[in-house]
Amino acid sequence: MRTHGNLSPFCVYTILRSGELRKISKNGGRAELSQRKPWSTAKQLLARAQSENLWMPIIFAASEHIESLVYYAELANITLRHNTTTYSFTKLTPIDGRFHHSVNAQIDRQTHPSQLYKAICDLPHAHVSQKSGCK
Repeated sequence: MRTHGNLSPFCVYTILRSGELRKISKNGGRAELSQRKPWSTAKQLLARAQSENLWMPIIFAASEHIESLVYYAELANITLRHNTTTYSFTKLTPIDGRFHHSVNAQIDRQTHPSQLYKAICDLPHAHVSQKSGCK
């Protein structure tokens, strides 16, 4: 079970079509995807988190409405190759719809991505789905 005690202080924020997120969620919550942008810093932070037995969240906004955070998952791997990042994640978890407004009120367009995890796991645990295990 995930807890605050083993949560990395960093995360990755990205966008994906909501239909793709729903499909991944329905198919077990794990996926491997690519972006044409190198996530060099994220790769280093993930390696550090994993060496310290911490889990690092990847937080998703729907590309149709990037102001709302809709899912998060446990980032498993990042591979860089020719300015392309391939990343994999597990445990894709929807952010409980009852708390979208409350969670998103904590974030503005100036929020640095490394601070976004606070909207998921560092606020009172009611801000995430009870299934998430974030306590």
